[in-house]
Amino acid sequence: MHYTQPVFRPAFEENTPLLQVTDGCSYNRCSFCSMYRHVPFRVSPMEEVEADLQELRGSISQMPRLFLVNGDPFTLSTRRLADIAERVRYYFPECETISCFAHIPNFYQKTVEELAYLRSLGFNQVNIGVESAVDSVLDMFHKGYHVEDVYEQLGKLKEAGMQFSMNLILGSLGNGNYLELAKANADLLNATQPFLFFTTSLYSLPGSELYDYMHGGGFEENTYGQLIAEEIEMLSRLDLAHTYYYGLHPSNPVPFDGMLPEEQGKIIGILKRMLGVFPEALLNKPPERGWEGGVLIPDDWSTL
Repeated sequence: MHYTQPVFRPAFEENTPLLQVTDGCSYNRCSFCSMYRHVPFRVSPMEEVEADLQELRGSISQMPRLFLVNGDPFTLSTRRLADIAERVRYYFPECETISCFAHIPNFYQKTVEELAYLRSLGFNQVNIGVESAVDSVLDMFHKGYHVEDVYEQLGKLKEAGMQFSMNLILGSLGNGNYLELAKANADLLNATQPFLFFTTSLYSLPGSELYDYMHGGGFEENTYGQLIAEEIEMLSRLDLAHTYYYGLHPSNPVPFDGMLPEEQGKIIGILKRMLGVFPEALLNKPPERGWEGGVLIPDDWSTL
């Protein structure tokens, strides 16, 4: 298999086979991300893609789902993506879903008709790093788009019948401004109805642009208590028909997952009880992190 390191995939795709169709990320300018910082962007030759599909066919008896790597394969043209999908179907006619990472600008040049065509070939449930529904946060992250662009492009996906998941970063307004962020993110989720949304809480690594900004004196990181309160506020505002909440990232103070709305009340109830489990002195502190983790775990989960 042709894999250019590092290779990333969403945690919820852990059992999905990976097929490399690009190296690195075509954008590669998000201030918080160092995943592909030193990897030049490259499109995999179709000969490599074909060879990898042949190798997968020799080692996998059934492949109902495939995840394309690396950073944002949806930057490829509609024709190129269609060619890949046709090759996938040739080797794996049982494959129902082809997913990948995507960046909002990846959709600018693709019409609703083109997206519907790609959906007919199996492209579905792409994972989009939206990060926030607040423009000032998107500017801080150097995402290259604003909230109106998110609504417009996700609207195209919905019109084309293509499901998607989105990533959101809790605490990204900082300075105690968690209620505004919770409301904006909930409004976006309600309007777009993703099949899944994934949360992390804000963190930065030394050497990143975001780290320098956060530690430059103009940004006060939210506390454990504020992060939990933001999550409660966001979840309380959600009106989703059928969405999986994947909140198991190690940066989240309280990792949770569950189907919404079925488990919405249960998750909110546990988060509220968490605010009574932990000492006030701890809840009033910003997270103490290792590489990216900030999880709070009670000594006895039975108290919940």
